[in-house]
Amino acid sequence: MADRKTFDGVSPEVWEKVKAVARDRFGTVFVPEASTCGTATTTTPIGPVVLDYDHDPDARQITYTLRKKPMLVLSGQIWSGLAETIEQCKHET
Repeated sequence: MADRKTFDGVSPEVWEKVKAVARDRFGTVFVPEASTCGTATTTTPIGPVVLDYDHDPDARQITYTLRKKPMLVLSGQIWSGLAETIEQCKHET
């Protein structure tokens, strides 16, 4: 079973802010760039973190599926980092 997590309350404005933070702070690359679904890849010193994403603007949800991560990184660290970023972006919009 895939490691998947859905976050609620993610409006299109919040989603754009989340992507900007990920790009600016972590160097995350979103492919395709301007789509509601695709793949986000973040390169780390110990290996890439690859997530599929699917943003449903009508439901105001984003679902991530963890595809690849370095062995030394726990899934919980990725999910908590995403949750923290999403919450910060909600408060800034």
